[in-house]
Amino acid sequence: MWKDKSKGVTFDLGSHLIDLSYFLFNRNFKFRKISIFRHENKSNDHAYFNSSNTNIKINCEVNLLTWKNNCKFEIVGEKGSLIVNSLQKWGVSEFIFHKRTFPSGKPIEEKYFFKGKDPTWKSEAKYFLELLKNKKEGNLKKEIIIIQNLNKILNDK
Repeated sequence: MWKDKSKGVTFDLGSHLIDLSYFLFNRNFKFRKISIFRHENKSNDHAYFNSSNTNIKINCEVNLLTWKNNCKFEIVGEKGSLIVNSLQKWGVSEFIFHKRTFPSGKPIEEKYFFKGKDPTWKSEAKYFLELLKNKKEGNLKKEIIIIQNLNKILNDK
């Protein structure tokens, strides 16, 4: 299997979670390994890692053990939260917004569902072609930081 080589699920899927963290919060984080497993493969197929070096806490889990791809993340703040269940590329994507009711109480909830073909491929391809056309490198600094984080996760004791 092509995913049973080299740096496993940590690099394969972990890179996307670290990149998403930078995208959502517009800052660099320092991630560390919690645990890495080799349940069914020669390379790692299940990993936990987190970043807790700022007031933003990020916990990540990636694995190759489920039969269907899924993605879920939750962002919690003092005034509410956002929950994303699945990505549109795998079917229906659900966005749930919670607005806190003060001082306590059931939050106000708004749900949105998105289905259909993945809308991101066209914009990503257009962005990449613009970089090539204008002879720009993109954000190599961010990519290097992502790789450094992934290597640290793999090599943490």
